[in-house]
Amino acid sequence: MNFIELKTYLQNLINIDITQSKIGDILGTSRANISKKFRNPNSQVSVAELKKIEEFFGVNIYKSTFYSLKRQYDESIQNRLESIGDRLAAIQEENNYVDSKMAALLDVTEDYYLDIKNGKKKPDTEFLIAIKQNFKVSIDWLMFGE
Repeated sequence: MNFIELKTYLQNLINIDITQSKIGDILGTSRANISKKFRNPNSQVSVAELKKIEEFFGVNIYKSTFYSLKRQYDESIQNRLESIGDRLAAIQEENNYVDSKMAALLDVTEDYYLDIKNGKKKPDTEFLIAIKQNFKVSIDWLMFGE
């Protein structure tokens, strides 16, 4: 995370305007030095600097940033998405619906529904919304099993 990203993230997190000089004061560095860091997009915030900022504002940036980056590169997402058919089957079984009834309820053709259920096609947004609205399930659970 560079210093511009840090400032933007902090402002969104705590909803107050934060100046470069305020960050410099917290880090105990001169205005010229902090200004140089803000001008250089390759100047990354160190963990120690991040910890000082967190302590001052009473927030947890490092952990939330680490987990969001970790999540962004989660290679299991594709595998879990391929199991959407299993979750559709579970919804059907729970509601005692056959494929044709599910397709009609979701306002799609039975072939389209079966293609998604069998992993031949990926669901579109309208399909996901229809499942969510009709069965009160989260889209995250439907797509990824979460």
